[in-house]
Amino acid sequence: MKKTIFLLGIAVFLGIFTYHFEELGGIKKVEGEKNARALFDQTQLGELIGLRLPRATVKKVNGQFRVMETDQLVDAGKLQEVFDILGYLQVRRILSSEELKLVSRKEFFPTEEERFAFVFEKGEVPVLIGKKVDHEQSFYLEVKTPGGVKTVLAYDSSPQVQPVSEETYRLNPFKYNRILSIVHLQPSFFHDTFLFREWKRKAGVDNIAKVEFQNVRNIPFSIDLKNKSTVPVAPAGIRYLNKSFQDYAASLYNMQAGVLWAPQDLGTLKEKVATLSISTTTGDKFMLELFKKAQSAKKQVRIGQFVKMAHEKMIFEISPNTSKLLFASSQDFLEKRIYQNMGAAGLTLDGDKEEPFAILFKHGESASLTIQKGDDFEVKPTNPGASVKPLNSSFSQLFSFLFTPGERVSVMDKDDFKMISKAFMTITYQDHPIHLIYEEREIFVLNPTSGIKINYYVGNEIPIAMEADDYFDTRIGKFK
Repeated sequence: MKKTIFLLGIAVFLGIFTYHFEELGGIKKVEGEKNARALFDQTQLGELIGLRLPRATVKKVNGQFRVMETDQLVDAGKLQEVFDILGYLQVRRILSSEELKLVSRKEFFPTEEERFAFVFEKGEVPVLIGKKVDHEQSFYLEVKTPGGVKTVLAYDSSPQVQPVSEETYRLNPFKYNRILSIVHLQPSFFHDTFLFREWKRKAGVDNIAKVEFQNVRNIPFSIDLKNKSTVPVAPAGIRYLNKSFQDYAASLYNMQAGVLWAPQDLGTLKEKVATLSISTTTGDKFMLELFKKAQSAKKQVRIGQFVKMAHEKMIFEISPNTSKLLFASSQDFLEKRIYQNMGAAGLTLDGDKEEPFAILFKHGESASLTIQKGDDFEVKPTNPGASVKPLNSSFSQLFSFLFTPGERVSVMDKDDFKMISKAFMTITYQDHPIHLIYEEREIFVLNPTSGIKINYYVGNEIPIAMEADDYFDTRIGKFK
């Protein structure tokens, strides 16, 4: 937040009152003539400690910015967003008292409502936003400073990110409307809705050490984010996916609510569906409880995703997508690709050497093939004189599927070994036969050598071909 205030002090209170002189009648720009002029001495006002809008006031209290109407912490990113917009304001010129007497005040300021004020330790600097000039982007501002009231012709100097014609750019009211939208912001816009908002101010994501899960969908388990492991531990032969621990910690650290509720406004929470216990390296402990329903004193029931935290007086209403973080499974942290679990490099699509493999279909058709080295995926027969021609598109889909994580990984049991006889395809690579079975809208990928099974739920539309004729151009040659 210190960076925010520093930028505001430079960009707004020096930059905004640096202006380019122009003719009043046609607002014609005088090329190359610039003159910096400060409208007030900021040093006399002390530290910038807030922003006052008609419906919301943000102010620094005990070292933290808070929304005064709700006594909630301010999201630094949102406040920075507002200050960034205001920081692009620049003054084209200052209107003289003689010029202001030529027309009615309402010609410059049709309403007295579009106001905001910068709050300093020793006073405020109110700003009134006036009318936009019809034929270009400039608009009028009235600024009350310790030295008096100044009326200026201002504009938003932010870059135009979308390519438009000069005429469209000149007349486009978007930037002016953006300034007006700040004036109408509600207190809730500034609320810090991060679930770990206080803790985030003193610790980083790497300080999350352990997370314990209990929910109605999965058996209880915990993850150790430092050692990248789970309790219970993964079955022998199944590897952890280290990146999943990092991704989960980052998502957890940045959990954000859509709405903040005071408990008395929301009512009694009912139907707890998940509990998350978090331990940190700094000794902090957090417990999150997720509920499906909130019931008011009038017995009205609200359905949603409501998080209650022991260290907060607020209730956080989160999105269904965010709530998935509380329904994690130990499977989310395991490697669920069969070739990775083999402990070998796997069939690579962009390797620097040729990769030989064999394929066998359920009716006995078989072929010895090679994935060619190079940037382009290409499968060829190992024997150049073979009578069949592989179809690259079908094999590309097959390998893309096998390199995609499944829904579940497990150690094969005796029933799984019996399933091998039902395989519609077997791929042998580096002496590891991989069997694919389709049954009850799932594809099971089995590696009996390592004893690993991957489950893929595919529904009624199977994403890969199952018959030999779909993998080879039978117009050129047929299986013997």
